[in-house]
Amino acid sequence: MDNMIAVCHIPVIHKGYLDFVRTCEARSVETLYLVDLEFLRPEEEFDYLVRKNSLHALSAVEIRQALQQYTKLPIVILNDDALRALQASEGEVLMPKEDISTFLAGKYLPGRTVLYENVFLRWNRENLGETKEPDVLAVNLPEFVTTTFHQVLEEATKSADWWRSVGGALVKDGQVIAMAHNEHMPHEQLPNLYGDTRALFKKGVNINYVTAAHAEVGLIAAAAKAGISTEGGELFLTDFPCPYCARLVAKAGIKKIYFLKGYAVLEGDEFLKGEGVELVQVGL
Repeated sequence: MDNMIAVCHIPVIHKGYLDFVRTCEARSVETLYLVDLEFLRPEEEFDYLVRKNSLHALSAVEIRQALQQYTKLPIVILNDDALRALQASEGEVLMPKEDISTFLAGKYLPGRTVLYENVFLRWNRENLGETKEPDVLAVNLPEFVTTTFHQVLEEATKSADWWRSVGGALVKDGQVIAMAHNEHMPHEQLPNLYGDTRALFKKGVNINYVTAAHAEVGLIAAAAKAGISTEGGELFLTDFPCPYCARLVAKAGIKKIYFLKGYAVLEGDEFLKGEGVELVQVGL
């Protein structure tokens, strides 16, 4: 049986990378090939990574020296000669599930059996668009919550956004102080005139390419205009907040979010709970 080899770009040493090395050991990997930043520099696709990591990433030589304190795996820095040896081998290839791995496998290892290890190393193009159900408890709630959500659903119908209509309410001391929906700017019919930039991507990807003010933005702005503090307030939303709105909500002092549906991106649910915001999913 051919021996397994591993390929990985390791710019720094942290637990995720060490977990991958331990996985290599557990799977009896014969050789670990390190992908140096210089190996990726000619690839236009990874210009973002070269620019980001050039200032703080360790060289492959430094990474190899550090890893030798943790493992006895043979470690080879990937260069032209090493690449030819890698291509000449016949065993399975173990790689972390990230954009560098899929690129290298497609360009240099076509037809090879590649096993992708699902270990978190960094945010990359393979996991940036991943979504999940928020880690919250769905509960039955008092009549005020149900009544408010009927208002929120009615508010959502005012949105001209064909991609997603979102409604929201800001509640303070048991009173609804603002209602809002997602609204494109400078004109609400903008996506119908020129198309919606969000329609170019699947959900959760390039979420910053948006011309709409989200409902959360409208609610907090309305409170600011009215001179009402949002500290300790509650949000009632048809959809779970995007990562940007989650941070805005936390900064505004909101302490509870009721929502009907949605998905968490960039660990938005864990971030909000870490900021002391209670999350409650409502079933009407």
